[in-house]
Amino acid sequence: MSSSLRALLDAVPPLPVDMTLDAVTERFGEGGFDRMLSLAVVDEDRQPVGLISRHALMELLLNKYSRDLYGRRPIRYFMNTQPIIVSLAESTSTVISTVTAQIRTPIIEDFIFTEADGSYAGLGSVADVLKLVEQRLNQRNHALAQANQEIKASQAHLVQSEKMAALGQMVAGVATCRWPKKCWGKFTDWSLPTTVCSKTCSTPLPSKPMLKRKSRRLPPCARSSMPSVIWPI
Repeated sequence: MSSSLRALLDAVPPLPVDMTLDAVTERFGEGGFDRMLSLAVVDEDRQPVGLISRHALMELLLNKYSRDLYGRRPIRYFMNTQPIIVSLAESTSTVISTVTAQIRTPIIEDFIFTEADGSYAGLGSVADVLKLVEQRLNQRNHALAQANQEIKASQAHLVQSEKMAALGQMVAGVATCRWPKKCWGKFTDWSLPTTVCSKTCSTPLPSKPMLKRKSRRLPPCARSSMPSVIWPI
């Protein structure tokens, strides 16, 4: 039995199947299991056969003649013969699935825990199961949030790596650029804009009108080296 199931188990003594309705009413009045909504009913072999809830007992006793009519009758005539029964030998996930799949609304009953051999072990509260489900959902949401943060951090690192790789390629292109300086002569003092030439050259170029005017006075070797793919001369 897992610690989670042990936390759900409440070893409330069961009722014998032949106990009278009057005796059951007195048993509920004695207390000692105030947090539970019902009591289990077992046979001679301690096998659970039903469940009687406070709500069902109160409805039965609303009629002032009920105790006179039914007080001496066995509880098996008034119990729920199809309670939720789970085994302590099952996993916590299986117990949660079984209980949540069979919950009746409004919640007026508990469910029964049995040992591996099927004998009665105790009661479990549906409200405790719902709290356990909520805790697991919160844990799963927290884990998903952490995983999402890790994915975002990995994406940011990848983008930064790609930027650095692109910057390295651009720097390598600048290093390989070779302009014929002797052909430019007096045009080396131009005020150059930020536009760069295409392909492997990253050297900034003059604006288009200025380039057209001054390129006419350049030697043929300089004009041939200019990026005509951008600004045809």
